[in-house]
Amino acid sequence: MFADLFEIERTARALELSAEETRKMREQEAVPILEKMKQWLDEQSLVALPQSSFGKAVHYNLNNWAELNNYLLDGDIRIDNNLAEQEMKRVAVGRKTGIFLVVMTLEKTTQYSFHSYQLANATA
Repeated sequence: MFADLFEIERTARALELSAEETRKMREQEAVPILEKMKQWLDEQSLVALPQSSFGKAVHYNLNNWAELNNYLLDGDIRIDNNLAEQEMKRVAVGRKTGIFLVVMTLEKTTQYSFHSYQLANATA
């Protein structure tokens, strides 16, 4: 089911459809798939153990169904959040690099200070 939804998105990008054309394509092709998915989730919610990983995933999807389908409303909205995830990773890596540089600078400053202290005391 998911593969079918992503195939619709790939096709829309390959055809270089406008946002409105993409929205219409999703309405025609994705909505029936999503209806089947919703039906399957409803069936699974009756048999899935609520505390199991599967049960939690099923209930998460059902509880957020409207929000998960918001991408149908606008052709400019992506089906996934991969771009946002990549940007957040870039921020996290940049922050980690920045902290590393600060630590290295402090370490070098401490080494130079200690070395200067040793030189000053060695000549005294």
